Amino acid sequence: IKPVPENRMISLLDLFGNAKRKAFQEMFAHHIDLSERAAKALRELLECPSNGTKELMTIVSLEHSGDEITRSVHQLVDMTFITPYDKTDIIDLISRLDDILDGIKTIALRLSLFGIQKSRASALEFADNNLSMIRELQTLIHMLPLPKNDRAQPEIQRIK
Repeated sequence: IKPVPENRMISLLDLFGNAKRKAFQEMFAHHIDLSERAAKALRELLECPSNGTKELMTIVSLEHSGDEITRSVHQLVDMTFITPYDKTDIIDLISRLDDILDGIKTIALRLSLFGIQKSRASALEFADNNLSMIRELQTLIHMLPLPKNDRAQPEIQRIK
């Protein structure tokens, strides 16, 4: 019998998910940070749609990065015996985070496709509200590593 190479051994902690907690939290945080950057780029694109090629490319790139994170989360869930959060909650959260980036990309592509030259004030207001909501969610996602009933609970109540 050949010994298992050291780099292929799995620790008991890895099997039960404790070592994965930080990885999930980092991926959630990175994904929502991408959404915030995409929302800023969408706001800039709406300010001047006729000169928004750079912003459009930024949004498309950020959305692709978000898709990669989503795939990584799915793979990590599949490889983890006991996850730090309920598996369906992890999948639901990363899917909803990905929906944010997908929606921003869809808006940006349609602005380009339809050749929009000038945005209405309501579109800019929408972009501001979108960015504001993403920042609220970003605050909560970055609180995931905190113990329960620490800073997160008052923040959740404030947002409700």
